[in-house]
Amino acid sequence: MEKKIEATIDNISFKMNYSVNGRHPYILECSYVDLETGAVYFFKSDSVWYSIETLLEHNNITTVPVYVDTQNLKKYYVDITMFEKYLGK
Repeated sequence: MEKKIEATIDNISFKMNYSVNGRHPYILECSYVDLETGAVYFFKSDSVWYSIETLLEHNNITTVPVYVDTQNLKKYYVDITMFEKYLGK
């Protein structure tokens, strides 16, 4: 079963083990605290090929939707498609 949660964006870093034309993609590192159990879960996004820091700052974005498999939280998807509307895509 899939569940959507809102994870807090903790950090923006580069994916240093991968590059295209000498450029490394950004990745979002985020976390979620389960209020029922107090457990903290950490997630990383797929590659982001545009400067995400400025976009987040100017639009006051501090969370990102994450879709998790409720049976296995190691199976997740950080939904970064929401940022496309800010880029005119």
